[in-house]
This record gives sequence, C-alpha cells and structure tokens, in this order.
Amino acid sequence: MTIGQALQNSNKKLAALGNVNLNFDVTMLLCHVLKKDRLFLLTNQAQEIQSELYAQYLEMLERYALGQPLQYIIGSQEFMSLPFIVNENVLIPRQDTETLVEQVLARIAPDAKLHILDIGTGSGCIAISLAHYRKNLSVVAMDISSEALAVAKQNAINNQVARRISFLQQDVFTLWQDDKATQTFDIIVSNPPYITAQVVETLDKKVRAYEPYGALCGGKDGLDYYRHIIQNGKKALKQGGWMALEIGYDQREAVERLFRDHGYGNIETIKDYAGNDRVVSGNWA
Repeated sequence: MTIGQALQNSNKKLAALGNVNLNFDVTMLLCHVLKKDRLFLLTNQAQEIQSELYAQYLEMLERYALGQPLQYIIGSQEFMSLPFIVNENVLIPRQDTETLVEQVLARIAPDAKLHILDIGTGSGCIAISLAHYRKNLSVVAMDISSEALAVAKQNAINNQVARRISFLQQDVFTLWQDDKATQTFDIIVSNPPYITAQVVETLDKKVRAYEPYGALCGGKDGLDYYRHIIQNGKKALKQGGWMALEIGYDQREAVERLFRDHGYGNIETIKDYAGNDRVVSGNWA
C-alpha cells in the first residue's frame, strides 16, 4: 500500500461522513502514524507504507469513523503556536480561546511580575500560554478534575513553564464559600463551561460524545459559572485587578450585566476573528 493509495482509499471509505475537514483529517492521521509532515505525504505519494504502520493507521481510521475527534486520536492539539497533549479528560483547545489569551497578553507588560488565576484550566492551554509569553508571571491553574490537572502538569513540563505554575484541585463553587480569599491575584482568567444544558444535547457527536460534559455545560441558561466567578472572584482580586472571561457568541449582554451588577468598572467586550463576541473583561477598584 502506497501513501497515495492509502489516502485515496480512506477518503472513499469515509466519504459518507460528510465531514468538511475529511481530507485534512485523514492526512493528519497518516502524518501522525508515519511521523512525517503533510508536505512529505504530498511529495511522496508512491512510497510504500510498512504493513504494521498501515494497520495502525486503519485502527485510527476506524476510531475516526466512529466519531472520535482527530485531536484525541493523535493525542495533541496546537494552541498559541504551542503543542498540547489532549485526551478525553480535557476539552480540546480551540482557536476562539486564543482571543482570550491574546487580550490578556496585550494588557501585560513583557517584564511584569503578576499573579494570575486560571479557573478551569483543563489542558492548561491558557495558563501555560500566558506563562510562556510573559516570563515573569506566576500562575495558579485550577481545575476540579485530577485527571485534567495531570494533563495540564505534563503540558507545563513539555512547554518548560512548570516552575512558574502551581496546580490546584478545587471546585470553583466551594473556592470562596467562607468569604475569604486565601490568595489574591492581579488577574483572574477563565474559559468556563457556558453552553446551556439543552444545547449540549444537540452538539455534534464529536463534541457531545467525547469531550467532558463538565467542561461544556454551564447550567440551564449557561451562566452558572459566570454568576459565581464574577460575584465571588472579586474577593480574590487585588485592588485594581481585573477579570477576563471567554463567553458564548450570544452571552455578551448577560455577562456584561453581571459585571456591572457586582461593581466592576471598565467593562469591555472583544470579538474573535470570526466577528463573534468572545471575551468580556472588567476591573475591580
């Protein structure tokens, strides 16, 4: 079996899936198995594939056909030009969330020594990206899931920022229940679960069946985490500190209102590259 034949057969076999990324995805699966880039595959169509590697490729292809996301099959996803390990214990990092990281980075001077809390860190993509691009930050990466934190810790090691990130297993809904903050932060950042319970059930199978439900569902109206983080997070913000939260495309008014109702100032909403409202921020005076 040659590279060209393998790709052609795969596309024919999976054509009924109707996946707009089909050609790219099957190519990336073969790149992963052969440990080669796409250019190599395109310029070496006649090269034979070893039988054991082809068998491995077919096994991955079956998982893909069943609906498992490409990123979980190959075990990685790029975010902010950095490599991240991903598995079914963490949400797959998405380009939309890069808008959140970029907005936070834009407000931090290159040599600033700030203390940051990342709530619901998952793979650690936000915390690790901030620490990578601002060398004097110290970050607390928090998640309720020990499995997610294990992934985030390994990603921090792989991206050489583990010394400046501490990991905390904690349920955000019990974090400030005694009205006292054990630490104070210059910035609190989060991409919380924000999809409504009803909408989660309608998501594409690749998301609904494989990505962690707890990282997706934000309650009946999608705002459960925003209410708690915005109301109680100010206890942990230093004077003049600020909070930046990723939102769903239709949540701007509701989240801005929560910021206003709880006394935050300089409230701002930033759009992502697709033109959707994506990040709401405010500071605590």
